[in-house]
Amino acid sequence: MKNKINLIIAFSMIFIIGCDFSPTSSSEQISDYEIIEMIRNAEKIEISIDELPSQSQANLQQEYIDYESLNNWKASGIGYLAELSGRGQRAGSFREVYFNMDGRKLDHNDREDEDRPDEDGEDERSECFELVLPVTYTMPDGSTITVETDDESSWSSLRSWYESNPDAEDEPSLGYPVDIMYGADSTVTINNQEEMENAYSSCRNEENEDRPDEDGEDSCGAIILPVTYIMPDESTITVEDDSGYGLLREWEANNPESDGEPSIQYPFDVLYLVENQEVTVTVNSNEEYMNSQIEYCSSDRD
Repeated sequence: MKNKINLIIAFSMIFIIGCDFSPTSSSEQISDYEIIEMIRNAEKIEISIDELPSQSQANLQQEYIDYESLNNWKASGIGYLAELSGRGQRAGSFREVYFNMDGRKLDHNDREDEDRPDEDGEDERSECFELVLPVTYTMPDGSTITVETDDESSWSSLRSWYESNPDAEDEPSLGYPVDIMYGADSTVTINNQEEMENAYSSCRNEENEDRPDEDGEDSCGAIILPVTYIMPDESTITVEDDSGYGLLREWEANNPESDGEPSIQYPFDVLYLVENQEVTVTVNSNEEYMNSQIEYCSSDRD
């Protein structure tokens, strides 16, 4: 059902643009949340941060001082997506911030569907991995600061340096190699900035219309664990509990050249909630999975 809704939105957007109707001038007719969904489902081109509208650039500089630009995308005629990676105490966090064509930040909570629960915050944020301490940063003047523990007093030493050096514009550089941890039992060694960027790229909440989400949840149901994923190299990863999804991200971080995506192994069970009653469905193929969404999600959302 979610895929059908997304397709309807996308086709509606094509029709709207063809009629010289822009989301930036239709706030009374279309919500920010709907524009965000359009950006997510649209074909996008990668752009530099300098190609974002000036209002968007100012917003990122003012509101996201603990983040740095990772990737920026433009959905022509619809809006922009800025992907941010955490730094310092925010290391391991990944954010998606959306803007309309004028550069105004879009609010995930601006929606007409009042029954849908609010997002956690105004933009998409996920805690992708944890930076294993201690780590050492090289400051712009060549000095080094080592962060021993994950507490305010340890991280404050970085901020104190900038307070003492107000004219410094460059960012501190993280000393490699470092270890990052996905979940409780999955650790990866990162040897350089390129590998770190690849690790953040694995955090991206990419839509996939042909399979369930990698966090095990779909638009209105939940996959019952354990399940097995077939990786692009034909190896398999079994996810026993929620923490096991970190193994998928670990594989992606260790295989940055892989172009494929994990595919879930059938059969598996999906739990749907229909009229406050739990319904478990065993699906044996992608077609059966999509049909179950149509059957059970439609009654939940009409």
